[in-house]
Amino acid sequence: MIQSTQTERGPVSTYEKISMRLVAAFCRLIPIRSGIGTMSQSLSSRFPGLRKSVEIPCKLRNRVRITARLDDYNGRMLYLFGTPDPKIVSICKGLLRPGDVFLDIGANYGSVAFLVHDAVRPDGWVHLVEPQPELGDRIEEVISQNRIEHMTLHRCGLWDEEGEFYITGSQTHTGTASISETPVSEDSHRVEVRNAKDFLRETTNGNAYGAKLDVEGAEARLLPELLSHPGFRFVLFESHDQEVKAFVQSKMSDQSRAYYGVCRSLFRTRLFRIANKEDVQNAHDILAVQLAKDTNHARIWSVRDLRNSMA
Repeated sequence: MIQSTQTERGPVSTYEKISMRLVAAFCRLIPIRSGIGTMSQSLSSRFPGLRKSVEIPCKLRNRVRITARLDDYNGRMLYLFGTPDPKIVSICKGLLRPGDVFLDIGANYGSVAFLVHDAVRPDGWVHLVEPQPELGDRIEEVISQNRIEHMTLHRCGLWDEEGEFYITGSQTHTGTASISETPVSEDSHRVEVRNAKDFLRETTNGNAYGAKLDVEGAEARLLPELLSHPGFRFVLFESHDQEVKAFVQSKMSDQSRAYYGVCRSLFRTRLFRIANKEDVQNAHDILAVQLAKDTNHARIWSVRDLRNSMA
């Protein structure tokens, strides 16, 4: 995992503001699909203003406005690129259909949900799950100020049981927050955790759903329920955890579902069909989908071709 650059103190100077705006304008012209985290980190080491402990307004690529922290790894990417990850956004948006439910589980700033919510209109719904209080406040502010309809924030965590657990995070990398049954540091604090099965029943209400899952270590607890629920169409999740990789390997014989790794290509969003243990180990992000019958078994897929092959 990429570590955050050392935070700078003090206000952002006029010179720094101008240079930051120019850098952000340049970043938004680059049509890259992968590597914006690395690029953002590299730029922050060259431009001190990009690592200041200040809040700054950001405009997402669909013009939704959000306030983020520059010293936060995730907030800095939103300021520079207007998206948290172009390939993840394009996959979710490309596979969703009008009327679907989209679940952004581990929403962080909510930027994936904000960038794809138009895909489920006019009758679909978007649910964001984010237990970090500061991020929840930001999400609610965006929903209100941008007058976004058919969207609900759930200020809780998801688990395979219900109760109160602990969440531990970092101000300089909000994406690393994780839930545990016991406190792991003095910064851990209590958070409500909902049972995934009950949550799915209430939020999907019998409709088909797609989900983005980014919950730092809890994926293996949530995937069995997400993939077995009747409304399942797709779930996109990180797979750097060996427990998650083992889960995917155990499910590869299921012919009703297929698993795809996301190619880390600079300029195109491509998927490769996971066919063996080596493929699982090589995949950083994995997409699980519900396939239609008699789907072909091509090795490399585009998002459009996959959408046409889904149930």
